[in-house]
Amino acid sequence: ANGVIYILDRNGVLFGENSKVNVASLVASALDVNPDLVANFQDSNRSIADAVNNLEAAFRVANGALDPGVSITLESGATIRTTEGGQVFLFAPEVITEKGSSIHTPGG
Repeated sequence: ANGVIYILDRNGVLFGENSKVNVASLVASALDVNPDLVANFQDSNRSIADAVNNLEAAFRVANGALDPGVSITLESGATIRTTEGGQVFLFAPEVITEKGSSIHTPGG
């Protein structure tokens, strides 16, 4: 894909064994999206990636508590690859990268 891909799921995100993701940039989150930020985006033509790059709080913990069973997991052999200058953002109480998984962001 040549744009930013968003994967948002409060139950977690799984990149299965030997999965391949090729994108310009990726934002994956198991946290809630900050509703104040979303309201501002509607008026300003900005994206979640813009907020993350500007160190704004794009995501927040649901109901003030982390769910320890929620994670973003890259299983063995899973690969996330961006185009030149792309970025990968993973937000969760736990991010698990199993042996043999990889994230490639050349120039990012």
